[in-house]
Amino acid sequence: MQLPKIDFSGVDPSAPGTGTWSAVRAKVMDALATFGCFDAEYPALTPEQRAALFDGATRPLFALPVDTKRRNYHGADKPFHGYLGGLQGYDGYESLAIVDGNKPEPVRDFAGLMWPDGGCSDGFCKAVHGVAARIFELEAAVRRMVLEGLGVAKHLFRMSEYQAPSAAEKTVRFGSHQDSNLLSVVCQPGFPFPTGPA
Repeated sequence: MQLPKIDFSGVDPSAPGTGTWSAVRAKVMDALATFGCFDAEYPALTPEQRAALFDGATRPLFALPVDTKRRNYHGADKPFHGYLGGLQGYDGYESLAIVDGNKPEPVRDFAGLMWPDGGCSDGFCKAVHGVAARIFELEAAVRRMVLEGLGVAKHLFRMSEYQAPSAAEKTVRFGSHQDSNLLSVVCQPGFPFPTGPA
């Protein structure tokens, strides 16, 4: 089985609906329905950027001592936001994460954590931020294409009122239905609106 390769060269993530957007969206939807994934060809992520990431940034990063890489820790409640390594059954696997890696500041903060003396940070920051920014824009374009393909890309804010039935009514006034938006928030007067985790 070979995954479909989808060319994003005519897609401008900042201008949905222009260029080859519609044709690429159709290919994305077909690939996801058929295979669940696809191989994206995204020329905005240049070979030079990939080389800078894989040769110039990740090699020195993964060459650091394990104790240094373990500084990338965000607490037990967020194990996938930091360093993963030495996991039973995953010999030779290591991973480090940068939350909001498409923004320069978190990348600089991460580099400062790994190289407090500034030893590798400038080239590392440029490479990681450059690649992360391109990947995030591709991800946003694909996400929007999927929402459009499902018919829910428009931002719809609907306010409704369901009046209470009279005491004499014995039937459900508004039966089973499907909302046309992706997320529905139902609030009822007299009940507090949830503002965060309990």
